[in-house]
Formats: sequence, C-alpha cells, structure tokens
Amino acid sequence: MKTAERQALVDAFERRDLEALLGLMDTNVVWRGVETPDQPTPICHNRAEVRAVFESHLAAGRSGSPEIVAETGDSVVIDPHAEPPVEGMEGLHHVYTFRQGRIVTMQDYLGRDGSLDSLGLAHREAERETRRDEADARFKAVNERLDRLFAFQIPIGASLEERVRELERQVVTLRRFLLLVSLQASTSRKQALEQLDRALDQIDQIEKPGPGVT
Repeated sequence: MKTAERQALVDAFERRDLEALLGLMDTNVVWRGVETPDQPTPICHNRAEVRAVFESHLAAGRSGSPEIVAETGDSVVIDPHAEPPVEGMEGLHHVYTFRQGRIVTMQDYLGRDGSLDSLGLAHREAERETRRDEADARFKAVNERLDRLFAFQIPIGASLEERVRELERQVVTLRRFLLLVSLQASTSRKQALEQLDRALDQIDQIEKPGPGVT
C-alpha cells in the first residue's frame, strides 16, 4: 500500500469525510458483509450501493472514529469504532484492499482476530502482545527492585559513619534509577528489553553485600 493512499484514507477518517472516503473507492467496489449461518451475506456491488449503506447509518444517528489497526501489502484492517454499534456487530472490523490506488474490495468480520487472520496477521499480533507482556513484566520487576533499594536501611540512632555509607549507597542506587529512566527513550521494545537485562544485572550487583559484609 502506497504512503499516499494510506494518508488519504487516514485524512478521510480523521475528517469524518464521507465524500473523500467514497472518492477513494473504485466505481465497482465490492463490499461483503459478515457471513452468518442460514442468512444471505449482504453485498454491495458498486460505490453507489456503498454510499447508500453509509448514509443510512448516518441517518440513523450513528457515527464512528475509524482507525487503521493493521496493514499488509495492499490491504488494511479497519476498526470503525462505531457509535452506537449495530446490535450484534459490536466487534465489527473491515478489511479494505486497494488496487491501482482505489479500494476495490471491503470485507466485514466480527472481531479483530478474524480480520487479522484473513491477512495472515494474527500470529504477528500474538507475537507483539507477547513482547508487550514481557516488557511490562520486566519493568514491573525493575520497579519492585528500586522500591527495595531506595528503602532506608539503617536503624534509628545509627552512627554518622553508618549514615554516610547509606547515603553513598543511595547515590549509587539513584544512578541506576536514572539509567532505567533513560530506557524510556529506547528506539525499540527489543532494545529496551536488552537494556533492562543489563540494568537488572547491575542492580543485582548493588544488592549483593560486599566482601566482609554480612
């Protein structure tokens, strides 16, 4: 999918511009609705029929905030974020396919998984979700360790020497904390995970008592 085509679609969505969206469609665009058992699949065979469907929804007081949630090749997955959604169609997603700069087919699916799977993208989404979960778990582990490291670790009435040592430890801990904060600017989640591994190793060294310390 060309950048210009994608941007034109995004612009039409953001402006809620029906005419601009229809202008991106081929005259003979085909729109297939959700396939359901024992029911004929609704189909639009041209742009005029697509217009009629959209206008009927607008006349019924429906609106939406369409969003491109995935893309591959000449196809994009759209979450219409319909408001209010059509009863029984709460998870509706569309797949638009472009040819020579025009939308030539539109296919409806109930749920994001079905639309992604139709384009062979379901496994990629699952992999991304797994990576996000891993990153969240690592950041949580770091935060828990920082809480422990910043906890005041000398008793009331400690000597001046003990207080100085505790302050020195806190300074080292703060340096590690600033390192972790800098991870927020990582260029990719993979890089962040790699940096987190190194930071966790450093924190482990802080937590280990030095020679002769019990």
